[in-house]
Amino acid sequence: MLKQKDFHSGKLFFLLILFFTFLRLATLLTAVESVSDLEELYRGTIAKELIDGLKAPFWDYQADDYSGGSLVVGFLAAPFFRLMGPSLFALKLVPFFFSFGTLVLLYFFLKRHFNDSSAILSCCLFILSPPAFTQISLTAMGSHAESLLFSVGILFCFYEFLYGNKHRTFFLVFFGFISGIAFSFTYIVSITILSCLASWFFFAWRS
Repeated sequence: MLKQKDFHSGKLFFLLILFFTFLRLATLLTAVESVSDLEELYRGTIAKELIDGLKAPFWDYQADDYSGGSLVVGFLAAPFFRLMGPSLFALKLVPFFFSFGTLVLLYFFLKRHFNDSSAILSCCLFILSPPAFTQISLTAMGSHAESLLFSVGILFCFYEFLYGNKHRTFFLVFFGFISGIAFSFTYIVSITILSCLASWFFFAWRS
């Protein structure tokens, strides 16, 4: 009975993935100007420079002191530029795959530590998000939207450390590793990191 339930849940999640892919790509193909930002040109320039040859040290291309994610977006966009040419659509594939990864990780995190209903409902809300969130999630900035992937990953490791039965030390170390990368990516993830640490301190104090 449990296996049959998991099968139906997995089948529904697969359909949600297809629906997510269709909606996001349809937006990029039909209304890309509505999900664009002028600062994306900077990230596209980084990708173009990587292909044509850097004229300065790579770290000097960082958009802001607090936005290491701008370099990551430019680096990840370079292969798409090689395959498809330096286009806005090719650049937009980077935030698209970040959002795709966030959706998948969110599902497995909630399914493992909560229940199937929570996982499916959260995925539906993520897919059918308000226009403002959809716009941000398809904007190649290397900041808030992309950091969601790291935030969910941090929460997954934290829950595995607190409530998991196996490899707790590994997940604690991985929690610190992801937190370090995420913090260099964008400072906004400090909210998630500090929330986890405060919860850990609270649980330790109560026990």
